[in-house]
Amino acid sequence: MPLAALTAAMVCFQLGATLAKSLFAAVGAVGTAALRLAIASLIYEGVLEAFPKVKICISHGGGYMPLCIGRIARNYLEKPTTRVNMKKSPDDYLRQLYYDSCVYDHDVLRHLVEKVGASQVILGSDYPVGEWKPIEFVRAAPGISDADKEKIIGLNAAAMFGVAVPA
Repeated sequence: MPLAALTAAMVCFQLGATLAKSLFAAVGAVGTAALRLAIASLIYEGVLEAFPKVKICISHGGGYMPLCIGRIARNYLEKPTTRVNMKKSPDDYLRQLYYDSCVYDHDVLRHLVEKVGASQVILGSDYPVGEWKPIEFVRAAPGISDADKEKIIGLNAAAMFGVAVPA
């Protein structure tokens, strides 16, 4: 495991131990931080470059990563050592991944669609503890076209898994 990833994992573990006094705080904070770390690893370590057709779906809309990709993009432009395993911008790699729609906030879902494209978002529920009505959640999201909502609700997953959908 690269030293940076090991250090980050140790920080996440220590943060998790500190937050363990409140199970929900630990799950919410560390879980989404771990998603960011996982995506950063896929980008920085060259996994998405080496396997451009791999299909990976990140839960909870990718956690914080779609909101803070700017930092990796800045590093890519300003620090050549960070792009050793990258041949394109971090935003391009972000758009290679799939994300579920279980983000609990319509503004966050709209931002995710704007950042990665509606074709990269699939329906998610976090069942049995999460979004109880995921289809209704997506349909009620303002600022996302009806066509894009239909993609998110089912067409994208069908395409991702290679399932033909009758017209």
